Amino acid sequence: MSKTFLYIFLTISAFAPSSFGQRIGGNFSCSKIFQIITAEEVIKAYEKAWNNSKIYCEGYCDSNVTKLFIAIKKTIPGLHANEVNVLIISQPLGRVAESADEGVYTALKPRGERRPWKYHVVLEFRGVIFDLDYTDRPLPLPKARYFKEFFDHEMISKLVVYVVTGEEYFMSSSKYKVDIPIFMKNKQPIPAFKFAHTP
Repeated sequence: MSKTFLYIFLTISAFAPSSFGQRIGGNFSCSKIFQIITAEEVIKAYEKAWNNSKIYCEGYCDSNVTKLFIAIKKTIPGLHANEVNVLIISQPLGRVAESADEGVYTALKPRGERRPWKYHVVLEFRGVIFDLDYTDRPLPLPKARYFKEFFDHEMISKLVVYVVTGEEYFMSSSKYKVDIPIFMKNKQPIPAFKFAHTP
């Protein structure tokens, strides 16, 4: 088998779809060794997607993050779902507020009107946070800076983060609907202040 044929075979096999999650995340394959995705590439793709009204809908961060990943992947086909994480930021013990009025926090620099949220969901790639709700312009940030700037010190001490692999999160999506409480029940919560003090 020639090297050229082997490369083509591995590349094609990496993108053979078989389910919703695989279509947006891609299959894991040895072809990844031929393309290393950089944070700079993802940032450029994120900036391109930020103003797309079909991707962002205020108040639907749990589905926005899925649509954001799909948009980034269209620009960077070699990006796989198992290379990103989805961070669910909420109250401890997996409790989701019954309504926005009981919101767990109010973001300091939201994209739209400042209001309490029940929880918040963002995309993370190699320590960089991509949040469509952060400020009025696309501004990806290192996770420590993001947590320090998006939430006040008092609120950070009350929050926890549930880390879900992109592959697991996106494969659970059904028409972009995700059961957030299920992830909170099955994942170990991490105090948010640890993210604020970790490079």
